[in-house]
Amino acid sequence: MATGAITKRSVDAEKASDRDAYLWDDALPGFGLKVTPAGGKTYLFQYRIGGRGNATRRYTIGKHGPLTPDQARTRAKALAAMVEQGIDPRQVELDTQAAQLEAKRQLEEKARLDGELAFENVAARWLAEYELDHRASSVGQAKVSLNKYLVPKLRGKPMPHISKADLQRAIDAIPAKQKASREQVFAYASILFRWALERGDISRSEERRVGKECRA
Repeated sequence: MATGAITKRSVDAEKASDRDAYLWDDALPGFGLKVTPAGGKTYLFQYRIGGRGNATRRYTIGKHGPLTPDQARTRAKALAAMVEQGIDPRQVELDTQAAQLEAKRQLEEKARLDGELAFENVAARWLAEYELDHRASSVGQAKVSLNKYLVPKLRGKPMPHISKADLQRAIDAIPAKQKASREQVFAYASILFRWALERGDISRSEERRVGKECRA
């Protein structure tokens, strides 16, 4: 195992061989350079958490070129300080990556809820499909039910978040004496939510909650 000062001169002097080669810094324990057979040079930090009885772990600091030896050494010193406190740098990195992925997923889900799954957008897609294979009179009733009674009350609400109370308020906004209109709106709402369920836009529990508990 080669040891020596990791400097620009020593790093530049390292040559590729038929296997991975390592140069370990003799001043900062755990700080090293890996040279691959292809000639790639990468700075590493090797450490143990919990003493000699535990497995050795390696943390990739970064490639030579984008990083200078001095920058890599500074990073290795920070990693060494973390290890001294019992903090596993690799686990911190994994946790950070997981948190970033989750944050990205949540942003993407919010964008989908606010856009693709907003009630008026789902309703428009359903109407366009419904219009293809239903009589003009039925399509007209569907358009009135959605565009006159449902969309104004539910605009901007994500389909998966629409509650029984949300739909009930839309139906209750229709005068009680217009019972036929109430029943019609409820019927088309039920069809729409079943369609959304079949597409995977909402879950079965959401469809049941909205589609079977409201009163027309």
